[in-house]
Amino acid sequence: MMRGVPSRLYDTAVNWFAAMWPDGGRRRVVLEQYRMLGTQRALLADIALRANLFGPIRAETDRQAAIEEGRRQLALEIFKTAKTDIDQLWEQIEKRPSKRGERP
Repeated sequence: MMRGVPSRLYDTAVNWFAAMWPDGGRRRVVLEQYRMLGTQRALLADIALRANLFGPIRAETDRQAAIEEGRRQLALEIFKTAKTDIDQLWEQIEKRPSKRGERP
């Protein structure tokens, strides 16, 4: 819990944004940028790959496993806020060329 922010505010995205971005104008800018991010499918697919979202965690230590799980959770939160369907991202990732120079 952040100082001065009750934990119940983290229960819904609307409350989180209101707590973290109390100025309505700035909050609208952040939300609009998330909406725009939702249209950037290649970038979102890259975030999914970097977070190893669709593969098993193969960490050698508990600390590494926690870091990998945190990356996944952050990626999922970004996709949720950007209103992105992760199944569609997976389809895009599956269609990517397997060799350098190939076209999808």
